[in-house]
Amino acid sequence: FAHHMMNELLNLDNTTIITIAPWAGVFGDQWRASAGINFTHQVFNGQSGLHFYPIANLSYDIVGNYVIPFFGFGGYLEDNNYSKILSENPWVNPGLNVANTSHKFIIRGGIKGNFNPKAAYNLSASFSLIDSIYFYVNPIMDDSPNVLQNTFDVAYDSDVQRKHFKGELTVAPTNSINIFISAEYSRYTLQDLDKPWHRPEYIGRCAAAYSINDWVIVRAAVHFEGGRLARAANGAPIELDAIVDANLGLEYRYNRRLSALLDLNNLIGQRNHIYYLYPMLGFNARFSVSYSF
Repeated sequence: FAHHMMNELLNLDNTTIITIAPWAGVFGDQWRASAGINFTHQVFNGQSGLHFYPIANLSYDIVGNYVIPFFGFGGYLEDNNYSKILSENPWVNPGLNVANTSHKFIIRGGIKGNFNPKAAYNLSASFSLIDSIYFYVNPIMDDSPNVLQNTFDVAYDSDVQRKHFKGELTVAPTNSINIFISAEYSRYTLQDLDKPWHRPEYIGRCAAAYSINDWVIVRAAVHFEGGRLARAANGAPIELDAIVDANLGLEYRYNRRLSALLDLNNLIGQRNHIYYLYPMLGFNARFSVSYSF
């Protein structure tokens, strides 16, 4: 259940989403199967609608947690509330009402398991059919009084096909070292829009943590995004440079309640655009202290 209250200052209407998802499952020593249906009722901008999403999942452990194929299909209604939109893009037009996105059908499959007790993998692929998917766009010069073109609206498309491939690898060579690597690739087939504005074609991430002892932990991460297109003021596509964000962190745990953290962000000082006309923050550092009661 989700309910977002009306805000007259931002011209936001009440939005309510109610979801009921009964399911049943049968489980064996090597296999798991479940099926159900997702009933979702929404009220948005004074209009109501009911969505049905059949759900099913099946997995089978072929070789003792080393090779586990899995398959599933389903769907859901994505809640595009104002807080979520602002967290994604702080430069949207104030009070922007974004319609909820219906992931009408998602079929996915893959294989997961362990290489050995210290390494695990997960490879998957999915195909989705999506309604009311949104893309962040700068306004067209002739259609907007915003001469600077420095805020964002959204453009919608429906019956969009999305192909998504993802691979993950987790390695823990010792009790004090953890390494995580992931890579994703997405391809959109659109009906009305020219391009999937501001959505990356590929994403990569590598993160590692090293516990020197019970009190000191060192963390490092590199995030990569590429294949993003933005819409210029004249409507033409502009390819944005790839983002490479490298970060380093140090945590000191004085005891179970008190700890201090030092984060060094964007170590290479890259200033490529996260969104068109808005570059990344350069190298920055943050120090914080936390205490749990």
